[in-house]
Amino acid sequence: GYSIGYQRNFGNVTYNVLFNPPNYAVVDLISGSNFGTIPATAANFGPLSGASGSAALPASELRAVNPHIPQAYAHLFSTSLEHQFFQNHHLELDYSGSVGVHLYDIANENFPGTGNVYLGIPCTPGSCVAPLNPQYGNINVRGGNAISNYNAMNVRYDIQDISHTGITLRMNYTWSHAIDELSDTFSASGNQFNLGYTDPFNPHLDYGDAEFDNRHRVVLSMVYAVPFFRHTSGIAKYLLDGWQFAPIFSARTGAPYSIYDLTNAANVYPRLMYPGALGMTSNVPRSLTGANTYQVFNITGATTYANPITGNSDFGPYPSDMTGRDIFRLPGTWNLDAGLYKETKITERVNLQLRLEAYNVFNHANFGVNIGGAYIFGGSGVITGGYGLLPGGTYGDNRNVQLGLKVIF
Repeated sequence: GYSIGYQRNFGNVTYNVLFNPPNYAVVDLISGSNFGTIPATAANFGPLSGASGSAALPASELRAVNPHIPQAYAHLFSTSLEHQFFQNHHLELDYSGSVGVHLYDIANENFPGTGNVYLGIPCTPGSCVAPLNPQYGNINVRGGNAISNYNAMNVRYDIQDISHTGITLRMNYTWSHAIDELSDTFSASGNQFNLGYTDPFNPHLDYGDAEFDNRHRVVLSMVYAVPFFRHTSGIAKYLLDGWQFAPIFSARTGAPYSIYDLTNAANVYPRLMYPGALGMTSNVPRSLTGANTYQVFNITGATTYANPITGNSDFGPYPSDMTGRDIFRLPGTWNLDAGLYKETKITERVNLQLRLEAYNVFNHANFGVNIGGAYIFGGSGVITGGYGLLPGGTYGDNRNVQLGLKVIF
């Protein structure tokens, strides 16, 4: 099948226009940009304070929306093939794909140095702060320039009531690949190192695996309906019939992430530049004092880069050994949930089900990488991880057990 889906722009875009001149002015009080130096002061308004006279308002930031911003949409494709073997075996093959066009994005097109690089305004490397438009500070432009691509194949095999034992099995495998330039509207990386693209005038530089790309996923589930007491009656049927046991096991490969280089960064953080292959050394303790802290990469000898005009790494063209976006992978994860259910018939149309459910049965902690600290400085750095660590810097769920009562009618 084929369809096309459209996505309206979200309210944050139009709402932010409210904070533009002349009614509002959002200013940057950053030393070396709009101000030469900012001395320490006890005044609440800092460089804008004063008992008399007037203080010049620094250049205001703009929340700009492309007046011709297109509507985001996606082409959606799918096909399915099913076949039943024997009486209770079922095989299903599914393909789904999408191509995203004019996806909403954000880009700062007026950060310090853009005027020196793109307009040729002379400067001394290390002090190049001229923007494209000196009347304003940062101009965060909302547009629709991003693209995405997704393909997935799912294989499912079901076996119902194997040899009348009450056991039903489902095996599900999914291969998928998601590629994009921005995985959310505000950043090309989950740790939000950059606002929007690495290069606002070259979005395709960030074309790579999406933050949510999970290449392989396997799910195995079973329902065991105890068959031995179906034909009993009286108190034996109430106590012994209607029991079910249902475990679910899932495993998947890890999500992608990027490593950044902060050595010469002023406003934009380029990705790691490395001349060779990096070897992962997970599960090697970084130090005896760091609880649940393990070394994933010990990076040395990385290339550092500085634009010859500005003396920082905010502008390309970046070296060919700059790593692609999201080429590194978190370790895979697995989990087991299980449920024990007892269903009792109350009337002809009403059943009562008692449910005991356990999530993360083995209280298993998957190994994760500290993505918020995935950066180097001066050509070296240590990337760490820990058990139970999730990409957002939080820890995964521990074992949870709950009781429930369900009325089915």
